[in-house]
Amino acid sequence: MLHGHLSAPDTYARLLVNPTWKLAFDWLKTATAATPPGVQKLEGDDVTVNVHGYDTLPRDRCRFESHRRYVDLQYCISGGEVIDWCLASDLVSDGEYDSEKDVQFYRPPAFSTLPPAPRPPSSGSKLLSPHSSLLATPSFLTTPHFSLLSMFPGSFAIFHPSDGHRPKIRDDSNLNVFKLVIKIDRRLCP
Repeated sequence: MLHGHLSAPDTYARLLVNPTWKLAFDWLKTATAATPPGVQKLEGDDVTVNVHGYDTLPRDRCRFESHRRYVDLQYCISGGEVIDWCLASDLVSDGEYDSEKDVQFYRPPAFSTLPPAPRPPSSGSKLLSPHSSLLATPSFLTTPHFSLLSMFPGSFAIFHPSDGHRPKIRDDSNLNVFKLVIKIDRRLCP
C-alpha cells in the first residue's frame, strides 16, 4: 500500500519510470470535479479508470475487500472519505471470490486466536505473579487493528492484491466523495 498526495511527487516519482504508472498518474492529474463519471479503457482491459461518487457511510456499514488481478490506484477528486487498510491475510473471507468483478469481500479483522488475558490475583499479594494483570496480553494484540487513510482532494492510495482495504467510510467533514479508481493489471506493476 502506498498513500500520498499529488503535491508531493517524491512519494510516487519512482513509479513513473514504468510506462503504465506514468499513464495512470498523467491521467489522474487531469481529473477535476467536472470530469464526467463513467468507465474508460486507458490500455484495453489492462488499465481502466472508473470515475464515480457516492455517499460515505459509518464504518460498520462498510466492507473490506481485495483484488487478485488488478492493483487499485484510488484518487480523491472532491469531498473525502476514510479508507481502512490491513493485510488481506489478517482478514476472514466473507463469501466467495467474484472473478468477474475481481473482488473478495471480508469480515472486519478479528484477532481472537490469542488466549484471554490472565486475571489478577485474588489475594492481597503485591508481588508480580504469572497471574498479574501487569503481564496480561496487551490490548493492541487482541483487538482489531488497521491503518486509517484520510482521503481528501489530491490524495491517492495504491492497493496491491495483498492489501485489504475498506473504502466509503465517512470522515468528520464530508458526507460524500467524488473519486476515480484506476485498475492496473498486476502483471504490469513490477
